[in-house]
Amino acid sequence: MSATISQPSCVLHQYRVKRLLVEECRDARSAPELRLVPNFCFQDGSKEYRTILRCEYSNGKTLFQAVIEGDFEFKEVIAHDNAMHAWVNGGTILYGILRGLYSGVTAQCVGTVDILPTVMMVDYVKQRIQELIDKDNEENRKKEPPKAEK
Repeated sequence: MSATISQPSCVLHQYRVKRLLVEECRDARSAPELRLVPNFCFQDGSKEYRTILRCEYSNGKTLFQAVIEGDFEFKEVIAHDNAMHAWVNGGTILYGILRGLYSGVTAQCVGTVDILPTVMMVDYVKQRIQELIDKDNEENRKKEPPKAEK
């Protein structure tokens, strides 16, 4: 029996928590709400990239807000055909770190361990891409000169 060792698709070199807020609110919210905003930046011809993940989660009386960014290296040069894969992998890794932070912080603050929900990062990345496309289209519409009426 032989085992093949495959190279991971991306490696996290370092990460930074840029914002971390846990607040106990007076009024409980009716249902848990999660908002994730992944962002991604890379330079053409490079394997290195940065992912930034904004997270806002409310569950009961607990409000959690965080911004985390990580510096990654992809297994190959990032181009338009594989950027989505790199973006999803980076966001998934950073979200896993946030899940660990959140469970530890809630145990200390609220007295019970809570866990951020499991997500499919690809859905959040696709949603973010659509938001960026819509924003770009709107800005382009504003720049166009008004059409003359016939």
